[in-house]
Amino acid sequence: HNPDTFRHRVLIRWLNRQALRHAARVIGISHAVSRFVAAVDGYDPSRIVTIPYGFDTTHREALPRAEARTAVGLADGDVVVAVFARLTRQKGVDVLVDSLARLHERRPTVTLLIVGDGPERAALTLRTKALGLEHVIRFTGWMDDAWKVMAAADIVSVPSRWEGFCVSALEAMAAARPVVASRVDALSELIVHGETGLLVPPEDVNALADAIDRLLANRIFASDLGERARARAAQAYPIGRMVDSTIGVYAEIAKASHRL
Repeated sequence: HNPDTFRHRVLIRWLNRQALRHAARVIGISHAVSRFVAAVDGYDPSRIVTIPYGFDTTHREALPRAEARTAVGLADGDVVVAVFARLTRQKGVDVLVDSLARLHERRPTVTLLIVGDGPERAALTLRTKALGLEHVIRFTGWMDDAWKVMAAADIVSVPSRWEGFCVSALEAMAAARPVVASRVDALSELIVHGETGLLVPPEDVNALADAIDRLLANRIFASDLGERARARAAQAYPIGRMVDSTIGVYAEIAKASHRL
């Protein structure tokens, strides 16, 4: 599910390797995760199947822009960069806050919307105050069905330090939001740089600020990225493909077990 750094620890690696000896197959949710399992957990690559998440468009009715902005306390004319994430070190929201400080010098009216909660929230709040950005950074806390308010954002940022997949990036793409993300792991699979979003080096505050500024300066380019992202989400990540592929793995294992 995730190439977490703790899985490199000797004891964790040993435990995972012992457990995986009993697995008929391993399903990786991205090629990055599949490579990680082979390299770190020592599992046979020929028995790893990569099945990316799919986006379920049924029973999903995202709010229109105006309603989405009202729901998170934003005005129609606000210029908004948003991040949808658990507030943990992995998600790199601290990098985005620092980037906003750089961007604020050029675009003082840009608002950063932080949707989510987690153990890093207190530290992020203190960082916001230390940078004097309380008036342009808004914390919503945890929101059920946060994808409904994707339309509130002009740009969605995914500044993660590592990612097994990143559902919020796929949701942003499906909502035709231009995405600026870290060039790490599965994010490099999800987003085609310059075509369906922009990728920057992880933890590079200046590069992240510059990429966001580029999209704010060229709204036509940003809109084109969003539309192409929506098309890619629908074509490459349909929910039906994920379901059928997963059923196929179980069917293959069941058939082999029956022959035995």
